[in-house]
Amino acid sequence: MGLFSKKSKDSISEVKVQEVWPFDAPAGFVVFDFETTGLSPASDRVIDIGMVRADASGNPLSYWSSLVNPLQAVGATEIHGISEDDVASAPTFEGLIDEISRRIQGQVLVAHNAKFDISFLKTEMARTGWDFPKTPTICTMQESKNFIPGLTKRNLQTCLGFLGVNQQVQHRALGDAALTTTLLNFYLSQKTNAKRTVELLALLNEATKVKWPSERTFPEVPKSKSTQKHWRKSSTNSQIMKIIKNMMPDDLVGDDPDEVDLSYAQTLLEALEDGVISTAEVSALDELASSLNMSKELQLQIHAKIMRRLAEESWKDGVVSKSEQAEITATGESLGFSETESKLFVKEIEELRASKISANAIDLPDNWNFGEPLRVGDRVVITGCYEVGRTELENQARSLGIKITGAISGKTSMLVSDGTIGGTKDDDAKKLGVRTVTPEVFRELLKYIQPKLETI
Repeated sequence: MGLFSKKSKDSISEVKVQEVWPFDAPAGFVVFDFETTGLSPASDRVIDIGMVRADASGNPLSYWSSLVNPLQAVGATEIHGISEDDVASAPTFEGLIDEISRRIQGQVLVAHNAKFDISFLKTEMARTGWDFPKTPTICTMQESKNFIPGLTKRNLQTCLGFLGVNQQVQHRALGDAALTTTLLNFYLSQKTNAKRTVELLALLNEATKVKWPSERTFPEVPKSKSTQKHWRKSSTNSQIMKIIKNMMPDDLVGDDPDEVDLSYAQTLLEALEDGVISTAEVSALDELASSLNMSKELQLQIHAKIMRRLAEESWKDGVVSKSEQAEITATGESLGFSETESKLFVKEIEELRASKISANAIDLPDNWNFGEPLRVGDRVVITGCYEVGRTELENQARSLGIKITGAISGKTSMLVSDGTIGGTKDDDAKKLGVRTVTPEVFRELLKYIQPKLETI
């Protein structure tokens, strides 16, 4: 499971741990979940393990779980609820490796965002000296597109909601593994995609043929680039970052993504869900991408799609404020873009927006008598006009590609004034030869916004 979704205050019924594991039962599924100290398999560690042994129909047979001493800070206790004291006397992963290996050998492994959990399993096993063989795996997040079409998000809570399951994902390994088993059971029921169900069941035979290592070979453990081992989630009142909560990993990876791309995109969205991405998270994301063998080029392509969505959101009200521009720039720099590149995302959306407005421009009527028309990108200052709906005028103008500014300058195209305030703006307009119109004329001009004149 990803680490960054907000912890629910609701409780889920406790799953009773059954000591008897059906080792002699026919091949089936082991649904598992890890809670970790962070995002990076190289620098972070597993702190909680939950496993559910399920039969060929996805029915649970037995449960097993354990806290794990990570030998480092536990990370975001406010998310997973695990404290330093909780793991102080827990076994290390190395002390649990025999228990873990016995339970997963010969079985199909199942997890939500499986690539994330598998990357931790592979790295933790390497730290103890063991290779992790190529094993049949089912990612219930990726499979949701085959069995639950039309989802607005692919996180575990949303998938369960489709099934009518109201229990909350609590970010404790065994409880979340049990909920994921419910999802697997639905996939194997043949209710929505019988063909894909048959394909998943065929993995059972493949799992029995996997040759697990009989001795330690001490594979190389990925090296960490992170200098920050302990972090806490932050919060922000950002309006534009709120769109992250409504985005799907599919929005970042295009049509028919592979499991690696989808896994990274989901983890990135979870990291950004609180509206802030820290230096520690950036480093961990880089290490996660490395562990998934994702190229830097592909990683930046995914980051660029996030940036374009933020830029689109910033333009929604027709103007990008200084704080929004600063926020986008800061986020872009965190995600690997220069300040100039980050600003270009905003500029790109501005130009696209302007071209769409220009394409919908209405030709001036033959009896046009309002002089030079307004054009996309013109700078307009409004003074007074409170009794005729100044705010509505400004919003309408911005939505049509007009830049509303606060002061008259040589770049100002027009001053809109109702004559109620005889201030410096009127004087400045006269001095600079800026055209002044009434609110009524301005409304007519807005009806016939024309494309921006091309400069040679």
